[in-house]
Amino acid sequence: MKRTTHLMITALALCAGMGLAPSASAQENSGQATYLQNCAACHQPDGKGLTGAFPPLAASDWLEDKSPADVATTVLTGLQGEMVVNNQTYNSVMPAQTHLSDAEIAETITYVLNSWGNPGGSITAEEVTALRASLAAPTDPAQGELHPGTSQAQVAYEGAPTLLSGTAVKQVRTPGAPDMTEEEFARAGEIFFQRCAGCHGVLRKGATGKPLTPDVTQPRGTDYLKALINFGSPGGMPNFGTGGELTAAQVDLMARFLQHTPPSPPEWA
Repeated sequence: MKRTTHLMITALALCAGMGLAPSASAQENSGQATYLQNCAACHQPDGKGLTGAFPPLAASDWLEDKSPADVATTVLTGLQGEMVVNNQTYNSVMPAQTHLSDAEIAETITYVLNSWGNPGGSITAEEVTALRASLAAPTDPAQGELHPGTSQAQVAYEGAPTLLSGTAVKQVRTPGAPDMTEEEFARAGEIFFQRCAGCHGVLRKGATGKPLTPDVTQPRGTDYLKALINFGSPGGMPNFGTGGELTAAQVDLMARFLQHTPPSPPEWA
């Protein structure tokens, strides 16, 4: 009997050493990668959020009385309106994340619930599948909405580039804005005229999109603007980062660029 017990203990130790963790732990590991790719721009990699803009998920009192199914419902349907988290008031929009697979949603929720002092818990992909069906949430990733009212397919179409060039644009450095090199200004100007000017206007005073002048952008700050560019907005701005149109470096570049005085557009050739 002692020999059998010893062998069992040895086998368990070997399994642990080989990384054969319980399924919940495996979900957490996979969920961290999905979280960093899809959630961290707003809620931040450490889960602490951005004060006044995006609520924290770390040690969140909002999560204390929520079941994993409650959290999954929020992920599948989104959330908007005023809410108080850890004694701080927020009034923003969390878009439905229906573009994520049921497994990715389950893994991410399990990761969040078991991180940063949260109460723990887990949910399976099968449970998310059943919940998605009961909520009649989209199953086609192209019809998912990273921001309400605009499908992923529409985002890809609306975000198509134009042929304007920003290489000849004269840049104006603006007090209070992050400094940029001339090369960075030129690259950012090129991106803006290709991707953004059609909605926000060449002078960023607004057209179908909202104005993006320094008096609007500087108070928001770089982190907020990065999240906006990465995930889009409820008003229909494409999710240039998560949609794959801009790299993480380009998202950071544009967040800094938008805090400077809008440049004059280049001359047509």
